[in-house]
Amino acid sequence: MAIDFGKRHIGLAVSDETKTIANGLDTIHYVNRKEMMQKLRNIIKEKEVDKIVLGYPFSMSGKSSSIGLEVLSFRQLLETEFQLPIELLDERFTTEMSKDILREMGKKPIHRKSLIDKISAVIILEDYLQFIKKQ
Repeated sequence: MAIDFGKRHIGLAVSDETKTIANGLDTIHYVNRKEMMQKLRNIIKEKEVDKIVLGYPFSMSGKSSSIGLEVLSFRQLLETEFQLPIELLDERFTTEMSKDILREMGKKPIHRKSLIDKISAVIILEDYLQFIKKQ
C-alpha cells in the first residue's frame, strides 16, 4: 500500500495480487488521529497489506522540510500501530504529475485535492513497483 501523507488528506493506493498494477483508494480526510488510524487499520486488513510505501518529500537541497519531519513522525506512528515494514519513497514531483494527469483528462486541478492525493499515491506505488521489478 502506498500513502501520500498530508495534514488534511491522506492519499492511498494498493497493488493487485501480482504487484504490477496500482489502484487508488478513497482519500482519507483527517478528522482526528483515532478515526484515521481505524480507517487505515480496516484497509490494511481488508486489502491484506504486507508493506507500506510512504511518500517522503525529499527537498532539492537534501534538507528536511517541516512536512518531511511530519512524515517521519507519521512513519513512527504507522510502525508502532501496524508492525509492518515501511519504506520511504521520493515524492517530490507527484503533486505536479497528478495535476498534469487531471489536465490531460480535461479536469481542472483546482478544488480537487482529494483526487490529487489519490493520484499521487498511485504514482508513488507505481514508482515503487517499477523499482522492485528492476531488482
